[in-house]
Amino acid sequence: MDPAQTVLSDTDSNTVKLVGKSSISIDKITIIGSQTGDGLTNVAVGAPVTWQYTVTNTGNVSLNTVKVKDDAGTISNLTDDFPATYLSGDTGSDSIMSPGEIWIFKASGTTVAGNYTNIATVSAAAPDSSFVTKSDSSSFSAIPKDYGLIAPTATTVSQYISGTASTFESYYASQGGDVQYGVKGGLISQTNPGVFFYFTGLSNGLVGVDVDGKAGVDKMSILIDQSDTSLKTGAFMPVFSDVKLYKITDLDNNGIDAGDTITSVTLTKSQVTITSDGDVTINFTPDQVGSLYVVAIKYSTASVINSNVGTQAAGWPTVDYSFVTKMGGSLLNGENGSITLAPKVKPLMLDGEVGDGARAVNDAQLDHVINQAVKYWAAHGATADEVSMLKATEVTISDLGGKMLSMTDGTSITIDDDADGHGWSLGLGGVAAQKVDLFSALVHEMGHLLGYEHDVLDEDLAVGERFLPFSTDDDGHGVPDFIGSVPPVELVGVPEEQQFHFA
Repeated sequence: MDPAQTVLSDTDSNTVKLVGKSSISIDKITIIGSQTGDGLTNVAVGAPVTWQYTVTNTGNVSLNTVKVKDDAGTISNLTDDFPATYLSGDTGSDSIMSPGEIWIFKASGTTVAGNYTNIATVSAAAPDSSFVTKSDSSSFSAIPKDYGLIAPTATTVSQYISGTASTFESYYASQGGDVQYGVKGGLISQTNPGVFFYFTGLSNGLVGVDVDGKAGVDKMSILIDQSDTSLKTGAFMPVFSDVKLYKITDLDNNGIDAGDTITSVTLTKSQVTITSDGDVTINFTPDQVGSLYVVAIKYSTASVINSNVGTQAAGWPTVDYSFVTKMGGSLLNGENGSITLAPKVKPLMLDGEVGDGARAVNDAQLDHVINQAVKYWAAHGATADEVSMLKATEVTISDLGGKMLSMTDGTSITIDDDADGHGWSLGLGGVAAQKVDLFSALVHEMGHLLGYEHDVLDEDLAVGERFLPFSTDDDGHGVPDFIGSVPPVELVGVPEEQQFHFA
């Protein structure tokens, strides 16, 4: 070292004090089935829902006493708030949330009807004993599930909530899924099958809405609004004793389903209003927010008996009855269910144009052909009891109108008076070329009474044609097939060539 050189040194220190900053964030998402996120739509009512809360310490100091609470969708009602459960993230397992740590919380519930938004708030204590908070919301829109179901009268509420109840349409598919009615003298004489249950499942739809600033549930008003498309028939009318309300206890927290308990709720007459239009309103107060209820109403079609629909079958109405459910004046789910009321007829139609008019058939002429139609079916599988039934069947003559030759309502037969203007051919040995075969028409309608449909009987008949379902020639046209013998019968007013005499 050079002695002339001087070594200089200096030591200095500076301490910067770090300012503590306490800050927290929360990110809330909704998980329903395969859907995850915020603003979920087309969610089923009564489905399990999970809320996941991601909480992050965004400050530079540790936090403790970290809690997440959800307002359950009712901001001003603190009594129904629920806590979220901690899942993971505490790396030190000491309940201290270090800076940068991310903790996950979870809560679960059941979806409710309508638009639902709930807000979660996280709170935590800072070292200086102050508290930091942050909130986040998520929402979903749920569509009602199985609100309306028209079912047969034997259906129980247990079958309804378990999903095993048959729909009215499927149960009565063999008759077109319709309510069928018969007519006598222009008046509806009977309906089939008669009465129905209309179930309205309020699956978690009864959530108290805090409109008055007070905690607790609000009163509920449930309206089943009935309407129809005809002025000729009345509404389907229930009575007070047929209006039922059931409380459902959701044992597995996944909405109304099999295994839940059912408790009948007693209604007073002051809580139920039934109008002359068949509308039903039920007013009651749920026992708590989020309670599940089912409404069951038995509608009787006896109210349409004796409705005047006229004597011409062509004018008998097919009436559609629709039912919508409203809660507190708001439509829950559009058209919840419908019933169709239709004439119980299986008509034989004219294959061709309507004629200009002809002489009407009379009872004496009709009786002779009826007897031979019964003999036809006796020879083609009808039992002794069925033959007796056919002999006792009332056959009447009426102007059916349009192109309807004949019809049955399941208990009786009606024959058009003049075969749609062409006139009836009464000869049993053959069919007059310009007339319609009465024998074929009677065999057709009796076949319906025995349970045969148009796939066997055919649905129309042409002028000059004979169609017998089990006796056809090579061309597919019916040929005479008679059993037994009867004395010769003179058909008054019928030309000899149109008559057929038995030996």
